[in-house]
Amino acid sequence: MAGHRAFGYKLTYQWILDRAKKMGMEPVDDSADARADVMVELLTILAAQSDLSRHVAPVSVKGKDVIAFCLASTDPTNGLPRRVTDAERIEKLRQMIGVDGPPNWWWED
Repeated sequence: MAGHRAFGYKLTYQWILDRAKKMGMEPVDDSADARADVMVELLTILAAQSDLSRHVAPVSVKGKDVIAFCLASTDPTNGLPRRVTDAERIEKLRQMIGVDGPPNWWWED
């Protein structure tokens, strides 16, 4: 059986930590849990600023040291819809992350 896919922007953990640091957030130590806490805090703040709090979630996707901030997923346990047709939400997520181009579908890890 094929795996699940998630629709969003793939980001490196380093990008997330750098962006968090610019906003005054740093992990309390170098543990995976501390880095995950910072990632969730950053996503929470950025999503709230973009009015996407209930519409975006971090999803583990295939790749080295990456995570995706997603608007849709084929995995029902992610709590996201299976598709996104709201162009405004897509644009808000793009602006929130500060990247060019559209989001993509990624294979979940």
